[in-house]
Amino acid sequence: MVEGLWTVDFISNLNMQGSGVFVLTSDNRILGGDNGYYYIGDYKATGEDISGQIDVIRFDQSCVSVFGNVEQFNLKFNGKLVSDCELSATAFLGDTPNSIVLRAYKKESL
Repeated sequence: MVEGLWTVDFISNLNMQGSGVFVLTSDNRILGGDNGYYYIGDYKATGEDISGQIDVIRFDQSCVSVFGNVEQFNLKFNGKLVSDCELSATAFLGDTPNSIVLRAYKKESL
C-alpha cells in the first residue's frame, strides 16, 4: 500500500535541488508542498509501478523552483516502488526536455 505521508528529495536537469512532503491518498490523490510551492495531482500504482501528474503552484513569491522563476507548472511522472517505504521516479515538465529525478521515503501510513 502506497497510501501515506512521504518526504521527497529531487534534482532537476538544471542542477537545482529541492525537497518537500506529500500525501498519497486512498482515492489516488497527491497533496503536498515545499517552502514555496504546493502540489496537487493524481497517481496510479500497479504492482511496483507508479505514475501520475502533479500541478505545482507557487504561494511564496520569493521562492524559485528547480525550473527557475515560474508561477506554476505540470509534471508527469513514472517510477518504481523500490520497497514498501521508498520510491524512485522521473518527472517531465510538460512537453519540454526539462525533468527532475526524485526519491521519496514513506514516513507514515494512512
